[in-house]
Amino acid sequence: MIFRHLALASLALTLSSIGLATASGSPSAPQAEVPRPHAADFERFEQWLGNWEGTCVGHNRDGMTNTYPVKSQVRRTHGDKAISYQAQYQGEDGGYSNLTHAFIGIDDETEELTFIRVGGQASHVNRHTGVWLDENTWMMSSTGRSEEGIDSWRLIRTFEGGRTYLKVELAEGDEPFWTRWTFEESRIGEFEFAKPAASEEQQGQVSEEMTRLAPFMGAFTFEGATPSQDFPGKVYPFTGRIQEQMLPGTLVSHGTWEVDANPYSEAKAGNWFRFWDAPKNCYQYVGVSNEGRIETKFGSINEDGALVMFQARYRSESQRVRRTISTPSEEGKLHILREGLDADGDQGVVWFCTSTPASRQ
Repeated sequence: MIFRHLALASLALTLSSIGLATASGSPSAPQAEVPRPHAADFERFEQWLGNWEGTCVGHNRDGMTNTYPVKSQVRRTHGDKAISYQAQYQGEDGGYSNLTHAFIGIDDETEELTFIRVGGQASHVNRHTGVWLDENTWMMSSTGRSEEGIDSWRLIRTFEGGRTYLKVELAEGDEPFWTRWTFEESRIGEFEFAKPAASEEQQGQVSEEMTRLAPFMGAFTFEGATPSQDFPGKVYPFTGRIQEQMLPGTLVSHGTWEVDANPYSEAKAGNWFRFWDAPKNCYQYVGVSNEGRIETKFGSINEDGALVMFQARYRSESQRVRRTISTPSEEGKLHILREGLDADGDQGVVWFCTSTPASRQ
């Protein structure tokens, strides 16, 4: 298996909500839950939850159209504080495209409803701002996608009588918005997605930069500890599981993490995507935390082979920057050290852990 242990590189990032310690290392006791941003907006997604089946119609500028069957699943996730969305399309040859994976959560910096998505032949993660126009109409928009020749686009989904209607509009150059796709879906019962019909070339397509992350890929169990500031030499142990792999036919990886019960945290699990951000010349990580918050981190592999990731903005004023150093060992393990930088510039260990491969393929 080319990719074995990237997973724990993201552990330090995805566990940002665990609250195991302050930047100086002291565990923090559970606090009263802070009112969640856009809580009412998430309640409106109730009408979208479930399984759906319908058609997608592509509208070309020459007046021609192409119709594709589509199935999708929408559910609450991350402690009911985020929305998970998956969709799959059937082509003219009867084969199914790669799955579209997406999450809706709260942007950690802007506090806006945000939609992150990856699918098809994607080499990066699409990120879009969302807003409810009324009780039954949800709109997402995006701008600045010049690498695809698109100035901006907007997606409007309407919920009505157990059906959803979707219109995707694009604006290219100085052209006004024009309809590119329309969808209509109805609720259905349980189903399983078909195996994507990506070619062998697509299945194994990986950029050189993503290949460098091979020592960090795979499925792992981990053991870690949070050092205590109040009691020198005392640590608070925790365990968990983590996994990351490439999404077939894309240049993006998908990871999941799960932490066992910890007396200082209610965090349970999370998801993330990672890709090579060519314009920024670094790895970019976009994750959904247990609080339903969408977080972004950036990093690179240093000359020693360690993956160093930074979270430039952290919600706590006493921890404005977090850095995670993930170092692979010859035994196939991964050692992780997470550091926090407080407002006065003092640096301390937040936690450290060691992974053990859970499986090899």
